Amino acid sequence: MQRLSLGRSMLGGAAVVALLLGCGGLNGPPFVFSEGEPTALKATSGELLYVANEGAADGVTILTYPQGKYVATITNIGGPTGICSDASGNVWVSAYDDQTRKFYLYRFVHGGTKPIETLRVPGGAYGCAIDRATGDLATWAAFAGSAGEVDVFPGARHGKPTVYKTTFQPLFGTYDNRGNIFADGIVNSGDFIFEELAKGSKSFALVRLNKPAINPGSVQWDGKYVVVGEGFVSSGPVLYRVQVSANRGRVVHSVVLQGLGVPVRFWIEDGNVVAGQGRHAGRQLGLYDYPAGGKRVGVFSGFHNPMGMTVSVAAQ
Repeated sequence: MQRLSLGRSMLGGAAVVALLLGCGGLNGPPFVFSEGEPTALKATSGELLYVANEGAADGVTILTYPQGKYVATITNIGGPTGICSDASGNVWVSAYDDQTRKFYLYRFVHGGTKPIETLRVPGGAYGCAIDRATGDLATWAAFAGSAGEVDVFPGARHGKPTVYKTTFQPLFGTYDNRGNIFADGIVNSGDFIFEELAKGSKSFALVRLNKPAINPGSVQWDGKYVVVGEGFVSSGPVLYRVQVSANRGRVVHSVVLQGLGVPVRFWIEDGNVVAGQGRHAGRQLGLYDYPAGGKRVGVFSGFHNPMGMTVSVAAQ
């Protein structure tokens, strides 16, 4: 089976026209500035923003959150493809090693720059998600055609993962608070699809949204709803807050993020959302109030086509 390289546009269709394009390289320390009254900035102690840049040379940038002060850069792990964090502040980075031609998951302690654990991922790793209740670690891979898989490492431990084959190309995913996995992606035609792997189930099932969706974006649990990033080519990106029941997804609220291109990559933390700026500004991330959305309250700059981002909370 042919693997789908996230460095090339093999996905096809309008749904993924801008999934992986970016420009520029890391040039000096990133920074953040306010573009309005920063009422949405909820400063906390010890939180860090990790941004996975495309390309091994740029690695993973670490900033204070939400202040945006440069801390460090993680390199020597290959080309990052995704990133996530757990309830204890551990950060996992999925990456591809050009020399070995293999995918790995690397674990870093909060604030650390050297991996303390490495997991080999046989099927491929283009992103990750953590079940914060059990510690299970999921990653996904998209293959050419309508095929892919989601690999789950129980308790994020070494050994062979449990593999769930998919009939679509999973691009982004998350756990909810009940151990269910939700993923969006595309089918062979390039059309958007959103599916659920219910806890205890052996296969994914289609979830039908009651709102139109074209461009798949990040998926995250916000504590109440599954949030699906969706990019309309004409009107720009929106975050759908989705209530799922009986294979139907009802959008209870649409969070509009102004000033972004598509697709949208994001992370929700502390009443804010950090979101990727899209294909035309691959060096920036916007900071928005959540769930209000609207105009940016700040901008983080100095990246290279962010593949994902996460906020690590220091263990108490």
